[in-house]
Amino acid sequence: SFVKDVPNGKADTAITRAVIALGKGLSLRVIAEGVESDEQRDFLADEGCHEAQGFLYTKPLAADDFQLLMAQFIEQQSKQSQR
Repeated sequence: SFVKDVPNGKADTAITRAVIALGKGLSLRVIAEGVESDEQRDFLADEGCHEAQGFLYTKPLAADDFQLLMAQFIEQQSKQSQR
């Protein structure tokens, strides 16, 4: 929930930076949840967050819908690599 006001909220930004630093210091992969904007994604990437998930990428999906989405993505990547 502290990603909500990143990068504009002073407290949320400080907490997010601390959590990322803690995770990296413990040699963990850091995954941010609740990413809804390009600004949040960019801030997290700049701070060294490894992964992100949230409505910026897709709404929550049932397992079957997720498999379909991934199949479409893989097909699209395959077509692009053949060009």
